Amino acid sequence: MSFGGVILADDLGMGAIARRYGPGDAAVRTLCAGTDIAMLCHDWSKVAPAIDSVRSAQKEGLFKELEWRASLDRIERTCALAETPEAQPPLKIIGCEDHQTLAAQILTELR
Repeated sequence: MSFGGVILADDLGMGAIARRYGPGDAAVRTLCAGTDIAMLCHDWSKVAPAIDSVRSAQKEGLFKELEWRASLDRIERTCALAETPEAQPPLKIIGCEDHQTLAAQILTELR
Protein backbone atom coordinates (compact mmCIF):
# COMPACT_ATOMS: atom_id res chain seq x y z
CA MET A 1 0.00 0.00 0.00
CA SER A 2 3.10 2.24 0.21
CA PHE A 3 1.98 3.98 3.41
CA GLY A 4 5.03 5.46 5.09
CA GLY A 5 3.44 7.05 8.12
CA VAL A 6 3.05 5.89 11.70
CA ILE A 7 0.23 3.49 12.58
CA LEU A 8 -1.30 4.28 15.95
CA ALA A 9 -3.65 2.04 17.95
CA ASP A 10 -5.93 4.21 20.05
CA ASP A 11 -7.17 3.06 22.61
CA LEU A 12 -6.31 -0.43 23.85
CA GLY A 13 -8.29 0.27 27.02
CA MET A 14 -11.62 0.49 25.14
CA GLY A 15 -14.24 -1.96 26.28
CA ALA A 16 -14.26 -4.12 23.15
CA ILE A 17 -10.55 -4.80 23.57
CA ALA A 18 -10.26 -4.66 27.37
CA ARG A 19 -13.04 -7.23 27.87
CA ARG A 20 -11.07 -9.74 25.82
CA TYR A 21 -7.40 -8.92 26.45
CA GLY A 22 -5.35 -7.54 29.30
CA PRO A 23 -3.32 -4.40 28.59
CA GLY A 24 -0.06 -6.29 28.07
CA ASP A 25 -1.56 -8.89 25.76
CA ALA A 26 -3.38 -6.22 23.78
CA ALA A 27 -0.21 -4.15 23.37
CA VAL A 28 1.87 -7.13 22.25
CA ARG A 29 -0.82 -8.30 19.82
CA THR A 30 -1.27 -4.88 18.21
CA LEU A 31 2.48 -4.39 17.80
CA CYS A 32 2.83 -7.88 16.30
CA ALA A 33 0.06 -6.93 13.86
CA GLY A 34 2.08 -3.97 12.59
CA THR A 35 1.05 -1.06 14.77
CA ASP A 36 3.86 1.36 15.57
CA ILE A 37 2.38 2.95 18.69
CA ALA A 38 -0.09 1.35 21.10
CA MET A 39 -1.99 3.70 23.40
CA LEU A 40 -3.71 3.15 26.73
CA CYS A 41 -5.52 6.41 27.34
CA HIS A 42 -7.73 6.28 30.39
CA ASP A 43 -6.05 4.23 33.09
CA TRP A 44 -2.43 5.08 33.86
CA SER A 45 -2.12 1.99 36.11
CA LYS A 46 -2.30 -0.26 33.02
CA VAL A 47 0.58 1.41 31.19
CA ALA A 48 3.48 -0.10 33.20
CA PRO A 49 2.20 -3.70 32.86
CA ALA A 50 1.76 -3.16 29.11
CA ILE A 51 5.30 -1.83 28.78
CA ASP A 52 6.61 -4.79 30.77
CA SER A 53 4.76 -7.21 28.49
CA VAL A 54 6.12 -5.52 25.35
CA ARG A 55 9.64 -5.55 26.80
CA SER A 56 9.33 -9.27 27.61
CA ALA A 57 7.91 -10.04 24.17
CA GLN A 58 10.83 -8.27 22.52
CA LYS A 59 13.37 -10.18 24.64
CA GLU A 60 11.61 -13.42 23.69
CA GLY A 61 11.91 -12.53 20.00
CA LEU A 62 8.19 -12.15 19.32
CA PHE A 63 8.81 -9.08 17.17
CA LYS A 64 10.71 -9.36 13.91
CA GLU A 65 13.84 -7.25 14.29
CA LEU A 66 13.61 -5.72 10.81
CA GLU A 67 9.97 -4.68 11.36
CA TRP A 68 10.74 -3.39 14.88
CA ARG A 69 13.57 -1.23 13.51
CA ALA A 70 11.39 0.05 10.64
CA SER A 71 8.70 0.99 13.16
CA LEU A 72 11.19 2.89 15.30
CA ASP A 73 12.47 4.68 12.18
CA ARG A 74 8.92 5.76 11.28
CA ILE A 75 8.33 7.05 14.80
CA GLU A 76 11.64 8.94 14.84
CA ARG A 77 10.92 10.45 11.40
CA THR A 78 7.48 11.61 12.59
CA CYS A 79 8.95 13.11 15.77
CA ALA A 80 11.55 14.98 13.72
CA LEU A 81 8.80 16.42 11.52
CA ALA A 82 6.88 17.56 14.58
CA GLU A 83 9.96 19.27 15.98
CA THR A 84 10.59 21.29 12.82
CA PRO A 85 7.23 22.71 11.76
CA GLU A 86 6.95 24.38 8.40
CA ALA A 87 6.57 28.13 8.36
CA GLN A 88 2.90 29.04 8.53
CA PRO A 89 1.36 32.00 6.72
CA PRO A 90 0.07 34.78 8.97
CA LEU A 91 -3.56 34.46 10.06
CA LYS A 92 -4.41 37.73 8.30
CA ILE A 93 -4.28 35.77 5.01
CA ILE A 94 -7.64 34.21 5.95
CA GLY A 95 -10.36 35.92 3.97
CA CYS A 96 -7.92 37.59 1.59
CA GLU A 97 -9.00 38.40 -1.97
CA ASP A 98 -7.49 35.19 -3.41
CA HIS A 99 -9.39 33.06 -0.89
CA GLN A 100 -12.65 34.86 -1.54
CA THR A 101 -12.22 34.38 -5.30
CA LEU A 102 -11.50 30.68 -4.82
CA ALA A 103 -14.53 30.29 -2.52
CA ALA A 104 -16.74 31.97 -5.14
CA GLN A 105 -15.42 29.61 -7.84
CA ILE A 106 -16.11 26.57 -5.68
CA LEU A 107 -19.61 27.80 -4.89
CA THR A 108 -20.31 28.34 -8.61
CA GLU A 109 -19.13 24.79 -9.41
CA LEU A 110 -21.30 23.29 -6.67
CA ARG A 111 -24.45 24.95 -7.98
